[in-house]
Amino acid sequence: MFGLGKKQKEKKLKTGDSEFDSQIIEQVHVMPARFYVAPKKRHAGVIIIIVAGVILIGALVVAGYLLNQGLINPGSIVSPGTNQTNLNPGQTGVNDNSNQPAVNTNQNVNAAVEPEVPTTTPTTTEPVVTEPDNSDVNTNTDIDTSTPVAPAPDIDGDNLSAAEEILYGTDSVNRDSDGDGFSDGSELLNGYDPRQAGKSLADSDLFTNYPNAAYSISYPSRWRVRELAGIDTEVIFQSNSGEFIEVLILPNTNNLSLSQWYSQQFPGTAVNQLTAVKINNLEGLLSVDKLNYYLVNPSHPGSIYLITYNTGNSSQANFFTTFNLMVKSFRLTQ
Repeated sequence: MFGLGKKQKEKKLKTGDSEFDSQIIEQVHVMPARFYVAPKKRHAGVIIIIVAGVILIGALVVAGYLLNQGLINPGSIVSPGTNQTNLNPGQTGVNDNSNQPAVNTNQNVNAAVEPEVPTTTPTTTEPVVTEPDNSDVNTNTDIDTSTPVAPAPDIDGDNLSAAEEILYGTDSVNRDSDGDGFSDGSELLNGYDPRQAGKSLADSDLFTNYPNAAYSISYPSRWRVRELAGIDTEVIFQSNSGEFIEVLILPNTNNLSLSQWYSQQFPGTAVNQLTAVKINNLEGLLSVDKLNYYLVNPSHPGSIYLITYNTGNSSQANFFTTFNLMVKSFRLTQ
């Protein structure tokens, strides 16, 4: 009862035409643990690193080779921006296209008005080095005075420029520094110290007397004196700015009058354009630009004395009053 004694049928599986017991199937498809080997993992990242390392090493080897070749043969390496030049010795028919450095030529041109010096007596002089500013001074033969130099501005109206106010220690905004009722420039031109009322220039330290063998002249004590080429026929009195006043002794071998001598030396300039002056018993002519005085002793006309003001590289005259004061102090000693 309840199926006792009945033969139980085992569950069968069919595959195609064959029948397999399920227990047999499980035994066939399940591998014993001792024969099981885990599958190997692929190391792709390691492989990539190895390949990159090999490529890098190869690149370094190639770069080292090229660098070595460049050190052995420098001509094979060309700097950027430079045309390559064939450096093989003995090879002809090759153009050298290497870039050459540009040559800059600086030319110093003085725009100053130069003194009217006779063409028969060249007075070109060597450059004068100014201390402390090392300004150059060139004296060149040039009779062109068609462009007068403008005087420097006078702030307080005392006939002294700003440069002269500094030179003499006067007040640049007060035309009468010592309060004596006379302007500073007027006092200087009349032989007085503008800093102290009633004090003469001879008793002050503003000017110094230069004793030449043929003449004497007063000049600012702070200026430099130079006798060119070791002679006393050409003397320069130079300011710190490079401007200077020069005295030259020119020959008048035929003992001509000053007007005749000037006409002979400068045939292109009419004498009547100049201003006749008389300074300390000397006859004189003043050029149109007010920068050149020609003086002669009528009793001994063998020499002409030229006193000239050169503004150097300055576009304006900073020492006009000083120039006129020096001319006024000029006297012959023989």
